[in-house]
Amino acid sequence: MLIILCGPALVGKSTIAHYLVHNKDFQVASVDAQPNHDLGHEHKFQSVNQLESFIMANHRWRQDWVVLGLTRPADIALLHKRPFVLVVAVDAPILTRFHRSGLPTSQLYSFLSSNPTLPSDSASTNATESPHYALQVGADLAIVNDSHSLPQLYAALDACDLLNPQRLRPSWDSYFMSLCHLASQRSNCMKRRVGCLVVSAVHRVLSTGYNGTPRGLPNCANGGCSRCNEATACGVSLDACLCMHAEENALLEIGRGAEGATLYCTTFPCLGCAKKIVQCGIREVVYGHGYSSKSDSHVVDLLFGKVGVAVRMAPKDHGSGGGVGASGGGVQVVVVSSF
Repeated sequence: MLIILCGPALVGKSTIAHYLVHNKDFQVASVDAQPNHDLGHEHKFQSVNQLESFIMANHRWRQDWVVLGLTRPADIALLHKRPFVLVVAVDAPILTRFHRSGLPTSQLYSFLSSNPTLPSDSASTNATESPHYALQVGADLAIVNDSHSLPQLYAALDACDLLNPQRLRPSWDSYFMSLCHLASQRSNCMKRRVGCLVVSAVHRVLSTGYNGTPRGLPNCANGGCSRCNEATACGVSLDACLCMHAEENALLEIGRGAEGATLYCTTFPCLGCAKKIVQCGIREVVYGHGYSSKSDSHVVDLLFGKVGVAVRMAPKDHGSGGGVGASGGGVQVVVVSSF
């Protein structure tokens, strides 16, 4: 694994590198960075191209590396395309960074002016145009280091499990749940976006589905379903709902070809969908979020449990960074605070 630590000054990048070197046996590589004698031997390079050539030679990419000194998004992108690279954006509150600088209080305004974190009053200055913002958005993991205690920071790094292989390559569950969340983005239902996948025993996607009105009708979001466009509570008056559920659409696509397959869904299936799931021969249901504890238990007791359909919630693993994870979110953010 090669971990790139990026972010502004005084956020703790060298401290995290120290943790990786002394606790996880990483080696250090840096590009145009000041040497850090606390890290021991550093492999220094004049450009990211030199670093890339060095890492790729003699199978060095199979070793564990932590990289400092990369500040340009284009340089990080050159390495980030590799399947063994993890980009970690490190940040800290501006006042925490000022206290770490050791500067007198009289220089606070000057420090804030040279380290903008929000758009200033000037129309020409926008924080979203800064390279640090671009690096953070494109990172696999973001660490907000507001800690004043090394043991606390190290404990947080242990807890977030930086070296978990699933940070580089997601598990099947995380992969398929990510596709479910992607499918849900096509939903037009006013009540809730839901996405679904039917997957074979050899991890091949057989069909996908999302909820919304049947073909030929206006989209639910355009008034196609009166029930969903009213203030009707979820789970109430479902017989008046015109929307097709995500599970229904996915099962209609595959039919009896779903025999022995696994169904992934962003939300626990309702009773109506559960009947269709059983009838199509689905052997396992993996869901991201419960619908309601009472309803979910009822479906399991009444149907899934009796016919032997396995049911489980998708683990909230690390997924693949820089994209949508098992929970449908983006970059994972770890906050380390002394307060």
